[in-house]
Amino acid sequence: MDITRAISADPESTSTWELARGLFTSSWQHNDGKTVEDELFFDNLDPPAIQHLLDTASAAEQMLREYQNEPRELLIYNTAATLYEAYTQHMFSADPGLPWETSPQDVQAFWVLMAKDFIETWRQVKDKPPYEGWYDVEMKR
Repeated sequence: MDITRAISADPESTSTWELARGLFTSSWQHNDGKTVEDELFFDNLDPPAIQHLLDTASAAEQMLREYQNEPRELLIYNTAATLYEAYTQHMFSADPGLPWETSPQDVQAFWVLMAKDFIETWRQVKDKPPYEGWYDVEMKR
């Protein structure tokens, strides 16, 4: 697939939208700290929360499109690190967190579980056009 193809301006018709939706679902599945006050459905999130997930998904999707042929364990690790960094560094993040390398082991384990789900979802939707988020993977190297 050519990663230089046009990027969609309508996020709901993109692979990135499906990935953001998948991130939300995955967070419910793996986060024991969720409470009854947390939103249950992706479609009920407020626009900043959706944008936060969309931009986080976009960052990891950029990385996957470029490095999809890495060995499996390295791909999972890099996807987890990218998801974590994009999520915690986002302007809408309430959890600025520590840098990935110094974040607690349980935090890293959570994001590794999320990364595994993310990669599986990405393999199913990668042929749709992506949405370009705010996080430029190229600049973060």
